[in-house]
Amino acid sequence: MARAGAIALVCGVLLAGCADAGDGAGAGATGGASGTSILESLEDVAELPGVESVDDYSSELVVRIAADATDEQVLDVGAAVNAAATREGRTGRVMLNRVGEAFPTETDMIPLDPWSVDVLPVDPEEVERRLTGALEVESLDLGASLYVSSHWPSATIDPAVDFGDAFARIAATDLFADGGTYTSGSGEHLTIVHVAKRTTVEAVKTIIAIAADYPTVEFLLQATEEGPQWPHLLVAGLDAQQGAALDARLREPDLADADPEGFAQQFQLTVTGADGPTYIAGTLGDVPR
Repeated sequence: MARAGAIALVCGVLLAGCADAGDGAGAGATGGASGTSILESLEDVAELPGVESVDDYSSELVVRIAADATDEQVLDVGAAVNAAATREGRTGRVMLNRVGEAFPTETDMIPLDPWSVDVLPVDPEEVERRLTGALEVESLDLGASLYVSSHWPSATIDPAVDFGDAFARIAATDLFADGGTYTSGSGEHLTIVHVAKRTTVEAVKTIIAIAADYPTVEFLLQATEEGPQWPHLLVAGLDAQQGAALDARLREPDLADADPEGFAQQFQLTVTGADGPTYIAGTLGDVPR
């Protein structure tokens, strides 16, 4: 998981298997007791039920799933594409994208697809996990746009939606059980890298609520993708008065249990003044380091 902005820091951020097509099996044919579609070739994927279109680029194949495709069709396409791509030794990224607008058109953002899921290179069980998870989040109808790849899943939330509520509901799904990245709209104001074992949902919701009081300030809860994954809250674009007030607020006792195991979680505030930036460092809830 990575992002660079005003803070100028970088943070680090799964259908049953399908047998090879037998003689005479063509696109849309079914194989085995599961009835999973079998593709002779990836060139036939556009014929599968639920597929709206296919874009084959030099390093990426994008299978666009119709807005009205059923969950069963989505899972079937994912399994068939994964099996065919693996059999053909396809290199590069293979993605399934749900067609549609995750955000209402009245927002000032370019409409985003409800979800994009990488289905190669991964095994069939991982394809099923990813797609099932994306469908679960989609069913919440939160105006979220998901991207699921080899790293943690990410969710972009419609700025018109209550970010704290959307975060908590998505974090409770199987796909995001270990964590994920959440951004409000473009992410310029607020990005949350949630490591579930390191930061509670309640603490993240508190941070989100605090950020709402500073709409022109950039908040980033970051964590590395691997290793200890210690979260670190970074806030930039504060004036001196805002810096002092936010420093005091982040040290209040309600954030002392931000880490489930009681470890200190650090924050750094960047205050911009006439003489340049100054920094305020501390820990959430003022927990001793």
